[in-house]
Amino acid sequence: ALKTASARSFSRREMGWQTLPSWATAAPTELDAAVRARLENPGVVGWRGRHARLDVSKLGLERLPTGREPALGASAAEKLAKVRELDASSNALGRPGAPPIEFAVAGGGGGLGSSLTSCDLSANELSSSALHAATLPSSLCALSLSLNAITALSPNVLALRSLVRLKLARNRLTKLPTAFAACLPSLEELDLSHNQIRSLSETTMGCAFPTSFGKLRELRLRSNETEIFALGPRSLPALKILDLAANRLKSPSEGLCALSSLTNLNLSSNQLASLFSSTCTNQRRMWVPAGLHLLSSLSVLSLAQNAVVDVPPALAEALKDLIEIDIRCNPLSAESQQVLARIAAPPSSQTNSDKIQMGVRVKASMAHRLASGLLLGDPSIAWDLRTLRAVGVTHVVRVADDAELGAHRNARPVRSDDPRLAESLRTLGLLTDCPDKIPDSTNLSDSPGGWLDPKAVRDAFLRTARVVHPDKLAPGASDELRREANIKFTAAKAAYESIAEAARTEAVAMPTFREIRYHRVPISPATGAAESGEDSDSAAAAARVDEVCCALDEANRFIHEARSAPLGTFVVLVHSAVGWSRAAAVVSAYLLATTAGLPLSEALSRCEAGVLPAYRPIGGGVLSALAPHVSKALSSFEEQCHAQRKKVIEVVMEPGADVSREGLAATAAAVSAAATAAADAPPPLPPPPPPVA
Repeated sequence: ALKTASARSFSRREMGWQTLPSWATAAPTELDAAVRARLENPGVVGWRGRHARLDVSKLGLERLPTGREPALGASAAEKLAKVRELDASSNALGRPGAPPIEFAVAGGGGGLGSSLTSCDLSANELSSSALHAATLPSSLCALSLSLNAITALSPNVLALRSLVRLKLARNRLTKLPTAFAACLPSLEELDLSHNQIRSLSETTMGCAFPTSFGKLRELRLRSNETEIFALGPRSLPALKILDLAANRLKSPSEGLCALSSLTNLNLSSNQLASLFSSTCTNQRRMWVPAGLHLLSSLSVLSLAQNAVVDVPPALAEALKDLIEIDIRCNPLSAESQQVLARIAAPPSSQTNSDKIQMGVRVKASMAHRLASGLLLGDPSIAWDLRTLRAVGVTHVVRVADDAELGAHRNARPVRSDDPRLAESLRTLGLLTDCPDKIPDSTNLSDSPGGWLDPKAVRDAFLRTARVVHPDKLAPGASDELRREANIKFTAAKAAYESIAEAARTEAVAMPTFREIRYHRVPISPATGAAESGEDSDSAAAAARVDEVCCALDEANRFIHEARSAPLGTFVVLVHSAVGWSRAAAVVSAYLLATTAGLPLSEALSRCEAGVLPAYRPIGGGVLSALAPHVSKALSSFEEQCHAQRKKVIEVVMEPGADVSREGLAATAAAVSAAATAAADAPPPLPPPPPPVA
């Protein structure tokens, strides 16, 4: 019987027969229907375009479609052979029991993979063994394997000689293969974020001498708990962007300081105490300390959330191409803050009248001490407990409304009625001249609090792109129609990018620490045309002004209670959720209430004096950056303070005195009652005669 069975199987192989898998003869399922629907949808696949794209993500697939499934139709194989970009993320291709991942070979007669150049296999439960059993097309230029459980790269990945972009973020890699750089000579972008590569050397990165990443321009290594970075220009000669954030680096290494081609360096959330290395390097026949000042091509530098105290005075002269430096949440000395102020200020003398030189954009945590126990800060300080402890903060006054504090997780700090975004919203069909024509599904005014909803904006851009994209035209369309469609699509893309740039920082819940006491001042930011068109004499405007005055009064009471303790016991920090102008308004109101004869302009000038030039508003001062109702509330608050002082003839303002409006009114009433009682009292009796001797 065994001989007969083996002979029968041999005869079938000789005749070219093959046993069909179970999915080839099974009845169509809902999953097959979903794949077929996406395969036949030209809006998803885009067959008319030069780069056909297929999206089969989030379907729970355990195998990829090959085109031989009867449920997909007769032309499925032909369509799959044209696919150049495949998105198969968030499936179950690596689940135990799933068949190996298979792609068609280029020039092998059709099927998925014949023309494939980009493939996304992220979040598929792939292990190292599942990746080793996969058959990957050799024509791949971009491959994403993020969000998997890969511990080592398999030879089939190293065989992709034409690979340009490789994403391996959020896996379990501890090192790369020895010949990694030699096997992938065309690699330009490499993402190894959120892995377990503790030591970054030529051995762990697979670029031991004499091989190197000759074309690598972008390298991302954040959140690897790395303590040593021993790569230099010999391993990374063409590197432009390097991300080493959220690691354990204590000082910049000599190799890092020698990467002269770097233009963007991110060293935030490390343990850096200095910008200099512990070694020296030979520069122009002189041995000088190695440091970040040697990166002459650097344009963007991030050093946020470290332990940097001193900033070299000659940093701007050494980094002549520097455009932006982020050094927030660092215990900077007073000298370093002055250095940053000089860096942020534009040059005093312009050598070339045709080219206006601008200062470096400095992002630094601002903590301006206006009085004993009173600080004016920026939002970055409130995120870092270490910085709060360094300046001794015990009380925090937070100026923000509900949306800025994360009441709506999908809300962003950009108003839907912002006049700067009106044209962009109109381009995407989110704003029209006739409110009746705005669909309910895309009306941004229906979003929570009138804030921009990122999902609504993204959906609007996709709808617009599917209509105006040049690839959606008929095959025989004229060049003029294609030119007009290209102009419309470019305008839609620019509109979407402008809105995304304005709403880049998503509103999330700001941190609150147990050891600090908080008080919130509900003052909303400027909302543009909605407030500028409001009648200043209307009842609604007066009510808003009165609400801001009450909020300023409550903030003054909170600050007074904190500062009424012995000197040096409590420190109050006032900051805004976005920017610093509203926090300056709260501090100015406190200065008006505590300083006799102080005008509002002088109080605002004191607040602005400690702000870096890069953060100061252009023209008009602080009042120009405030909403109209907040400016009116400050003027009204100033008048009320002066009116209360006129009623009080002589009031000694001690450090523990009540400076709120109610406190000043009670003091005035007490003085007036004392004067009235003295006037109504009977005249005193004459003194008794002296005793007779």
